[in-house]
Amino acid sequence: MKKIFMLWNWGILLLAAILLIPAHGMAQEMTVGAGSFSLAEKTGADHAPLQAYYYRPAAWHDGRPIVVVFHGLKRNAREYCEGWRSCAEEHNFLVVCPEFSESKYPGARYYNIGNVIDRGDKGGK
Repeated sequence: MKKIFMLWNWGILLLAAILLIPAHGMAQEMTVGAGSFSLAEKTGADHAPLQAYYYRPAAWHDGRPIVVVFHGLKRNAREYCEGWRSCAEEHNFLVVCPEFSESKYPGARYYNIGNVIDRGDKGGK
């Protein structure tokens, strides 16, 4: 139960970072249509930035909904973002798809459970 709670906390923190930074820190830089941005993120296996793809409908503006879509096993965030394009246009929301690359988030330890560790565990295995 404790691991589930820790996993939930990590998920909420990551989601908050992804939602708040693009919506309020980069809104002027996000052009209409498809694009990408990167975020400094040091909890993966390396210190490479986290890449994220987005689709911004022409009618979207700050204050409108943001939908964060997580890719699956193929780690193909760009394709997921393209797949949500028509729905984003129809319902006027910004789509953001972070990419958890195999090199930065290898295996189930980093990607599936967010590198959650118990006390005394060194993590990253």
